Amino acid sequence: MSIWSDNPEVFDEWIEQYALEGNLGLEIQRKVGEGELVGWELWALPELQAQLGELGHKAEVAYVERLMP
Repeated sequence: MSIWSDNPEVFDEWIEQYALEGNLGLEIQRKVGEGELVGWELWALPELQAQLGELGHKAEVAYVERLMP
């Protein structure tokens, strides 16, 4: 068990919000905003594969910060 497998929706929501803020480029921002892409699909995008380690780390930090008051 891991925080990722126990809480996949949290990480999917995080990457969607991250994309909506324009952090993954304008095209991805548009697609997420229009509902063409959702969180779990973003993690699998070939153009993001090189960034997965960094994105995963940011998502985990956000998750832990959310748990701590």
